[in-house]
Amino acid sequence: SLLEDYPDAIFALMDFPSSFSADGCETSSALQVGFNFSNLPNFNAYFTKSAPAGKTPLVETIEHVAANAPNIFGVYKGSIVVLSDGVDTCVQDDPVSRLRDATTALKLNHGVKTYVIGYNFSGDTAQLDAIAEAGGTSYSSPIQVGNEAALIDAFQGVVNDVKLCAH
Repeated sequence: SLLEDYPDAIFALMDFPSSFSADGCETSSALQVGFNFSNLPNFNAYFTKSAPAGKTPLVETIEHVAANAPNIFGVYKGSIVVLSDGVDTCVQDDPVSRLRDATTALKLNHGVKTYVIGYNFSGDTAQLDAIAEAGGTSYSSPIQVGNEAALIDAFQGVVNDVKLCAH
């Protein structure tokens, strides 16, 4: 729906955990759907064969994206949306500070803003709060949604916010 509504936007997708992760905590090392216009068939193919599963390596994923932003984004800067249904289940070592630091590095070192959406989120929101606060967007707290219609609205709000910030 989102890609159909914004055909002139360029979207990509990186999942976490990696679909190849043995323990459910390994992060993806590359985009599962690369940056491209008219990317709807690639997104449809991804979601047809992939379902949410595994643990939530939120910290290591954000740190990986921050450390590899030039390789991941190439010439594209812009924004990412972190969509999570729970807290990090792989890292015990100060996840809130690590998420804040990695999100800040994305913004300051690479010009990448970070939005965060909690989908049927359960648990303490401190981790998502840290991402939202450091993300450099007009959303200083996570967008909490509980169903598909609200999720679509949240993504449309993010796209509209990105469009406003780009001018």
